[in-house]
Amino acid sequence: MKNLILPLLAAITLSSPLRTVAAALDELPGGELVTASLPAVPVPQRARQLICVDPGHPNTFNAATTMVNGTNENRINWQVGLRLERILKEQGYDVLLTRNAELHYVENKDRARLCNNGPASGVITGSRPLADALAAGMTEGLAGALRPQGVRGDSRTAVGSRQGALTYSIFSEIPTVTIEMAVLTNKQDAAFIKSEGGQERMAGAIAAGIRLYRAP
Repeated sequence: MKNLILPLLAAITLSSPLRTVAAALDELPGGELVTASLPAVPVPQRARQLICVDPGHPNTFNAATTMVNGTNENRINWQVGLRLERILKEQGYDVLLTRNAELHYVENKDRARLCNNGPASGVITGSRPLADALAAGMTEGLAGALRPQGVRGDSRTAVGSRQGALTYSIFSEIPTVTIEMAVLTNKQDAAFIKSEGGQERMAGAIAAGIRLYRAP
């Protein structure tokens, strides 16, 4: 069973990764693998699927700590990431977070490499099936709360259009989908994602999408 990476961004767009190699990738910050331990999995349970949850930011390019409508992107990512970790563990998955604190700086390249080192990682060239499953689960779970934006490829993003793909997509060797959870400059979105109920609903909807996914 293949492992999965889920980078979270608070900025509901899902992007399926392209494997286009961008120019000057060696110049991107990162390279020293983060010393974060993988989940301690008892031997009889090693067939369980590992979900790598990346609460996006902070990194060299963007700390994402600027306050917007009473919160900031980094804080929302971290708070929802912790809730998603708890829900997934309750549902029988093993979970690896790419950072261990709200203000823990880890470069994107290193986040991907850390997740690649998880046990039994599979190499694939894209994760549209995962993106479609997440979109379905999240659309149902968040109906009436946020307006879905569908599934988009990396080339539709600012960074992806310049590099050919998002950094995570380029360096990841396992299925990767980036989830943009809400638009913080929208007061309704911000009010929803700041609330405990909104964060719990978001994490639950993401987990529901993961349950729908069947690896090819």
